[in-house]
Amino acid sequence: MSRLFKITCILVICFLMLLGCSSREEKVELIETNQLEQSKTDDKTEEKVRESNEEETLDLSANFNGITGCAVLYSPSENKYSLYNKDMAEQEVSPYSTFKIISTLIGLHNDIIKDETSTMNYDGTQYPNSEWNENLTLQKAFQTSCIWYFHQIINSAGEQEVKKELSELEYGNCDVSAWEGSNINPYKELNGFWLGSSLKISPYEQVGVLSKIWLCFNKLLKFD
Repeated sequence: MSRLFKITCILVICFLMLLGCSSREEKVELIETNQLEQSKTDDKTEEKVRESNEEETLDLSANFNGITGCAVLYSPSENKYSLYNKDMAEQEVSPYSTFKIISTLIGLHNDIIKDETSTMNYDGTQYPNSEWNENLTLQKAFQTSCIWYFHQIINSAGEQEVKKELSELEYGNCDVSAWEGSNINPYKELNGFWLGSSLKISPYEQVGVLSKIWLCFNKLLKFD
C-alpha cells in the first residue's frame, strides 16, 4: 500500500469523524437538524461519478454495528473508489463542520490568515460554548469548531471569491446563494450557507475534493 493511499485514507477517516460530530457542534443547543433528510439534487452527484473511475462495494455493516452511515475510500494510484452504502455516499447534504477545511484554505489563499497562530477578534457575544468567548487562533478555532471564526474568514473573502474557489474545487453544488444561512442557530455569526442551507456536497464528492487538495500539495512540495 503506497504512502499516498495511506494518507488519503487518513483524510477520509478525518472527514467521517467530522461528519459525525458536526450536527452536535454546530446546532449550538436545542437546534436539531437531520442531515440525512435532505433529498438528492437532480442526480447531480451521480453525474459527477466519472466513467473512468473504478469502483468496488464494501460490506462494513459489522464495523458500523447498526449505525446508519457510509464510507468512501479512494486510491489515487489506482483511481479506484471503495464504497460502503453507495446510495448514501452519493447523497448531497450540508457540509457543516467539514467546511472548516475549505474555509481555512480560502483564508490562506486570500491572505486573510497566515498560519495556525492567526487570530480573529471576539466581539463580546456570550455563546453557549464558553471556548468561543475569547480571541481565537486558527488552531484553537479548528479544535473547538468555532463557527464565528470561520464565518469571519468567509465574509472577508466575499461571496464572489468563495463561489469562484468552490467552482475550481468542484465542491458539490457550489451554491452559496443563501449566503447568510437559514437561521438554524440563534446568532447571526453562527449561520451561513454551509450550515443546513444552500451548499451541499456528498461524501463521494468530499473525498474527491480532499484528494485534489492533497495532490496539489504533493506536487507543490514534491513528496514521494
